[in-house]
This record gives sequence, C-alpha cells and structure tokens, in this order.
Amino acid sequence: MIHTLHLFEELDALLIELLSSLTDEDWRRPTRAGAWDVRAVAGHLVDTALRRLALVRDGWRREDGVITSDADLV
Repeated sequence: MIHTLHLFEELDALLIELLSSLTDEDWRRPTRAGAWDVRAVAGHLVDTALRRLALVRDGWRREDGVITSDADLV
C-alpha cells in the first residue's frame, strides 16, 4: 500500500499559498474546466475537503448540499 496521508498537509499549505497570491483578476480567469473560472475550481477543492471533514469527522450533513455564495462556502 502506498502511504500518502503525510502529503496532504503540505499540499494544503501549497494550495493556500497559491490561492492567497491570486489577484482579483486571477480569480476570474477561465480554466480548462469549461464554464468554471479559477474561483469556482478553488471553491470546489475547498468544499470537497471541508465536506469530507464534516462528514467523516463530525457526522454533519447539509441537507440541500448547495453552495451559492461565499457565506455558504464558509
């Protein structure tokens, strides 16, 4: 079995560093993910990690599962 758990802390730190460096213009740039801009892709990455943490560690579920604003994401 390949053990990768130790890599996630470094990966998260690098992602935070990258996202922290983006300008307002960068957040609106298009990506290869169709209609998703950088902000949407970043939101998806953060949501996936937080949702897994909330489900696995905390047993929490959001009933509708919809994120439509920054406040929903936070």
